[in-house]
Amino acid sequence: MKPQVLIRKAFNFIPFLVHHLPFVFKWWLLNIARRSPWCHMFLTLPNLCWKICGVKMGKNVRIGQDVYLDVNYARYITIEDDVWIASHAAVFAHRRIMDDYHVGDRYKNCEQKPRPVLIKKGACVGIGSLVTPGVTIGEGSVIGAGAVVVKDIPDWCLAAGSPCKVMRELPKKGYRYNKETKQNEPISE
Repeated sequence: MKPQVLIRKAFNFIPFLVHHLPFVFKWWLLNIARRSPWCHMFLTLPNLCWKICGVKMGKNVRIGQDVYLDVNYARYITIEDDVWIASHAAVFAHRRIMDDYHVGDRYKNCEQKPRPVLIKKGACVGIGSLVTPGVTIGEGSVIGAGAVVVKDIPDWCLAAGSPCKVMRELPKKGYRYNKETKQNEPISE
């Protein structure tokens, strides 16, 4: 290789490195937040890593082991106060635009479009659940294990399934859910 080519490649490597360094740093933080044994001793460490990546996060948020939040589109994810995301869940904030994808095209050339995800105050995302882009999970709602959330979930309800659908509304204080009538009824004393 000629010295001029080697020098040109060395100078081209610097902008390449500067451009890719933030991505490498975010992926390093992602791996700390997902799998580090330090997370068992310092429970707020995953939250700190995700906040650095760009996730808007409230107070008293608990994120389980091996949870994936869309690291390259983290700024589109908002998690309000007192949310629990159980282990092995995934939250995505982008999707590919498939309008111009045809036979013989390359899938990875399709444009990626970010869509915001909002998990409201007091919600719980069950173990192994998948939250797709553009979804809002309502206040106090509980998402069952293994659910695939593809549309908005209203406040104070129990939702499960693939695709996720509302199973029932959660009862107010002084009421309980009756499995026979499938309704919330007042508690008789």
